[in-house]
Amino acid sequence: MYQLAPLLLTLALLMPWTAPADPGNRIAAANAADGLAEQALIYHQAALAYVLAHPGVSGSVGPPVLPSAWTATAIAACADAQGVATYVVVPMTLSKPAVAAAMGRLWGGFPLVGQASSNKLVNPYNGLSLALPCLLPDQTPVIYSQTGG
Repeated sequence: MYQLAPLLLTLALLMPWTAPADPGNRIAAANAADGLAEQALIYHQAALAYVLAHPGVSGSVGPPVLPSAWTATAIAACADAQGVATYVVVPMTLSKPAVAAAMGRLWGGFPLVGQASSNKLVNPYNGLSLALPCLLPDQTPVIYSQTGG
């Protein structure tokens, strides 16, 4: 029995290297979707603050004042009298629905998060839709906040 213990210990130590920790890179893709969603939410807060400080803004908004050493790539915002929409151009390596769902989850289930469809925001949780202030390709992840008007 004592001769078997070193063998079992050696096998136990080698176990983590015998199989991939992330088969199919699913965890990496989910982390990338969460990271892109988090960047979009930061951008949205900055765009919303800019529009609230400049009530007459209409059309493209950006780039707003962002945290230092932070750049926004593939993220943009647009506004009209009713609200601000921030949207993300999702790279081909990620799922658009995954980014939209991550935005909703990270925002705390905010009801105006979803995907663009026929220039409307469609909420993935309840199916409700809202007209967007700018033209967006279908399935683009979007977050929308009302500004008044």
